[in-house]
Amino acid sequence: MDQFFHFCRNCTHGELQNIIAPELLYNDSYSTRTSKSESAQRSIDVFQKFLLGDIRNTNLLNTVIEIGCNDTFLLKQLSSKAKNLIGIDPILKYTENISDKKITLIGDFFENVSINLPKNQIDLVICSQTLEHIEDPKTFVMNALELGHDETIFAFQFPGLESLVRDCRFDQIHHQHYNYFSVKSISTFLNDLGAEILNIGIDNYHWGTIMVTFKKAKKAKLQKLESREPDLLTKDYIGFQYSLFTGMMNSSEEIVSSRIKHYENVYGYGAALMLPLLKYHIPVLGDLKAIFDDDPNKIGKTYMNYDIPITDGANLAKYKNYPIVVTAVNSKINYRTIIAKLMNNEVMDIITPVVFM
Repeated sequence: MDQFFHFCRNCTHGELQNIIAPELLYNDSYSTRTSKSESAQRSIDVFQKFLLGDIRNTNLLNTVIEIGCNDTFLLKQLSSKAKNLIGIDPILKYTENISDKKITLIGDFFENVSINLPKNQIDLVICSQTLEHIEDPKTFVMNALELGHDETIFAFQFPGLESLVRDCRFDQIHHQHYNYFSVKSISTFLNDLGAEILNIGIDNYHWGTIMVTFKKAKKAKLQKLESREPDLLTKDYIGFQYSLFTGMMNSSEEIVSSRIKHYENVYGYGAALMLPLLKYHIPVLGDLKAIFDDDPNKIGKTYMNYDIPITDGANLAKYKNYPIVVTAVNSKINYRTIIAKLMNNEVMDIITPVVFM
């Protein structure tokens, strides 16, 4: 299905035209878990430090709500800072309850949930790496704002469009992310909803994440934030960067194909969840002999529609005379860590399909 990417020149927001029904994506087969990903855990740690900077009250928070809490990794970290915590996520219906009695789990989509608590009891509403998955973000955030009182802090984070364009990461435009916010578009978006932005930050090492805290506005007109890199999000520059991206993908296809012809056995390192997206742009990755990974839970498994075995990264030294492609590229931290490991093991030929890291 061609999903078509639309870009607004005025507010610099991007979105997909055609989407896949969320019920098909976020069911018992959805395997993304924060606690299983080092880069996701690091992103949560950065986000937690960011959002806590706007909480002035040193007493225990009354209630914290996280919308899209995944496997409750962040909620568990915040447990000592609140009397009660509520996690909402459709994938929770397929998991067991956790032992922390302060945390209540609701296994459903946020739009189907009613929170029967007084507004003055809700001090913090969190939404981490979820807004980009929402078909109608306006209604979603309006409903979130209705949960709290005038001093409730709302803390959201999501991938940033500026970083995607700057780093030529158009492979990060895909079926799970419907919306692509920029600093300017999230500012325009929140101002139009009557919210006051308190703080904004960027995590350049994990999807160029934009972190923002806000609350209900007490004044009618608010100053809009502009991107720190305003020239990145123009039609001409996006087109230029996309041409660089397609050039990188085509070059990687030719390089890996050449190595396979010469050496026969070429391997990958990093059984990332998003590897099938990279393979879409570099089809020859389907001809790799195997993929090394350090996660013991992945060893011996394969991808759906991508039948390449995943093998233990501890065996890397035996294969140092073969070309190895870095296949986990979505997090700059992971990308750099893998390259360092390959270099430390004196791998003869390291192929990096993404230039900016």
